Amino acid sequence: MKIVKFILFALLLIYYSMPVNAQKKIINDNYRRNSLCLGYIVEGLRTDREKSLVLNVLKQYQISDKFNDHSIGWMIVNPSIIELSLEDEMVDIKSHINPIKMGTLMTVLKSSEENEKYWKEHRYNFEVIPRKLIKFAKQNNIANQLVAKWFNPSQEKKDGSFFNMELIKERGAYSASELEKLRSKESVRGMAILKDAGMDLIPNTYLAIVRLKYMSAQDHYNRTADRWDNSGVTATTEDGRSFNPFEIISYYKRKSGENQAGYYIDATIYLFKLIWDETSEDEFIQKYWEISDVNTFINEANYSLEFLDSQTSQARIKANTGISTKDENSLKLIKAATYRAIDNGLARLQKKYPNFAVMAPVIDVEDKAISAFVGLKEGLNKGDKYEIYEKVYNEEKNTYRYKKIGTVEVDKNRIWDNRYDLDGNYVGRSDSDTQIVLQKDNGHEVTIDTGEGKVKANPDVDRTYFKGNVSKIAPGMLIKQKGK
Repeated sequence: MKIVKFILFALLLIYYSMPVNAQKKIINDNYRRNSLCLGYIVEGLRTDREKSLVLNVLKQYQISDKFNDHSIGWMIVNPSIIELSLEDEMVDIKSHINPIKMGTLMTVLKSSEENEKYWKEHRYNFEVIPRKLIKFAKQNNIANQLVAKWFNPSQEKKDGSFFNMELIKERGAYSASELEKLRSKESVRGMAILKDAGMDLIPNTYLAIVRLKYMSAQDHYNRTADRWDNSGVTATTEDGRSFNPFEIISYYKRKSGENQAGYYIDATIYLFKLIWDETSEDEFIQKYWEISDVNTFINEANYSLEFLDSQTSQARIKANTGISTKDENSLKLIKAATYRAIDNGLARLQKKYPNFAVMAPVIDVEDKAISAFVGLKEGLNKGDKYEIYEKVYNEEKNTYRYKKIGTVEVDKNRIWDNRYDLDGNYVGRSDSDTQIVLQKDNGHEVTIDTGEGKVKANPDVDRTYFKGNVSKIAPGMLIKQKGK
């Protein structure tokens, strides 16, 4: 017996003398995520071949593993065929402030014609389009479909229902002991699971419609030149002749455009949230749990979506040779820029709406630092603050909830670039603060200019590190970006 005790003591001594990193293993990546469904609007492509290629690119886009993929099928929206009634026009839309670039600002300030044109376009993008998407969602019962997916509908009834709690149980991320606690107090059909995980998960279901606008580099430069031409600013020469002092800028923009290859890709993301509360939950159980078939629920239920906001980001493909849809390397660049624009737009929305922000588990705890698998793909920036949450059990309510226990800050010297190139590899390096090198093209570097953040990643780290008071933090707790 003494020998056994001695061996155990020796093993413990060895364990605690090991470095901290060696003691801890990467914990299970199992936690309650937000759920995301994507749809697309595609504009600016000139040929059917280009449209077909881009649609195939979008079908391959992978939702971040920091979200539950809550897709309900391939969704392409054409706003031009959606007519708004007077009632539709009255739907209140949150006011959107879109940054105005210098050339555009000069134009809208000085030219009444351009001013009217700008605000008409702004209203269409940020008021009319959201109203059309709200109508599209109603006409196609999108909210009902999102709810139905949560209850894992099947073709045959089991225990009197086409629905079940299996998906909610799975995404609730329960350990065996946690499930046992819930089951010991529930009376029917796993409803304790619905009261617990359901109210953490279902209200955090989002629909993001991504509006992609493709424009050739030359068209982009010409459009910018037009704004300077129409700025309305005038000056007078010594002989009394009036002229536009910005014509020289316009001239060089057009000349530069003649030598530009590639695309500019704008991604405007319209974000919607499923409306779900305890009343919605009770209605579902009482009214629809034993409905005659799933299609009846999808067509007759009255669940809805709330429009939150929209954000625009841009990616540019820059190349010394032309971009051609017939060239395989060019297609890779279009694909990369499309994905980067979508990632950037989603990241901006995550920063703006804390409930939409992704969570990730704490992987390791070091001396005054922790690490987690979040990085530039999630819009992480130096100086960002993240909150730490611990999963706790409320015995009185028989529920698990996440409780905030502290705050940490990004270590600016150990930021992870977790964005991918087109071969499925981490990018991991940059030729400037905002340009990501993707490949060589006839001896010249080809880049995607993200225009985002000026963040310098560290190619020697495989996760991002955070600094702060970590005394109460342990692997497995969750980290989430703090709202602005």
